[in-house]
Amino acid sequence: LYLLGCLSSILYLSPYFRTSAYWAGMENYGLFMFVISFYFFSNYLKKRINVKFNIILFSIFSCFCVYFDQKLLIIPLIYMLLFFKNERNKDNIILYLIVNFILSIPVLSLIYYWGSVISPHDTESRKFGNTLFLEQIGYCFSIILFYLSPYIFIYHKKILQFLFKNKKIITILTIFFIFYIISILLYPADYGRWDPFGKGWLHKLSKILFEDNLYQKIFVYFVFYISMIVIFITSQKRPVLIYFTLFFLFISLLILPIFQEYFDPLMLIFLSLFFYKEDEINDKFVKFHYFFSTSFLIFMNLYY
Repeated sequence: LYLLGCLSSILYLSPYFRTSAYWAGMENYGLFMFVISFYFFSNYLKKRINVKFNIILFSIFSCFCVYFDQKLLIIPLIYMLLFFKNERNKDNIILYLIVNFILSIPVLSLIYYWGSVISPHDTESRKFGNTLFLEQIGYCFSIILFYLSPYIFIYHKKILQFLFKNKKIITILTIFFIFYIISILLYPADYGRWDPFGKGWLHKLSKILFEDNLYQKIFVYFVFYISMIVIFITSQKRPVLIYFTLFFLFISLLILPIFQEYFDPLMLIFLSLFFYKEDEINDKFVKFHYFFSTSFLIFMNLYY
């Protein structure tokens, strides 16, 4: 309990969470709904109290996530995948589908009213659906890698063991990455007025380390490659991380630009609830995570 309390308090070191809390941003309400929904989802998995009661409540609160923040659509989608993986009772499945259909009506109505999944102003100003921003896929990988860093640092031996046993994955991902880089070079994205914005820590760091644009690109694309491999290797037999990654890759492909605040502190909560195993949340991991998150907060304050 002490370690879980320490891990959850890392949330307060998130610069984005602090800013959103100060300005009363809607994102934090969505995160709160996420945490509540997981409580009832975990009760459902453990078959505590009334199963149907927990199905209704985790469905309600997961849909509330989307009401507050549209990118949190990933939460009910992940619940849906996990629910159908675990549930065999037809009555429970029917109940789940009915509840989620009813709760989706306000969101579907808004999409119909807007004519898009985001507001008309954002659709126009951020070129939603007009083109594919291939380069942002790499930035998305790099941002996800950033928030996996504490886990990778502490459990690198376990990750490397899995890598050595599955060397074919490296070959497949390398071939994919070569085609990806060729596609970026052949079809460069036009960021327009959004060019200085977003793209996360990697874009900012490349500007600090290198003045020459060519060196910046080489560094950025190298980190893209490392990020892609490490994320797929780290996920191992926990596909929920792959679901999360694919969802944000899709978003980054369509909307301009991709901001790191989309992932923070969502990644911390997501990994804590769905990815980290109970025996992995130990004293060493929590201490390093504190150091990592504190360093990030200090650097952000100095940078801005």
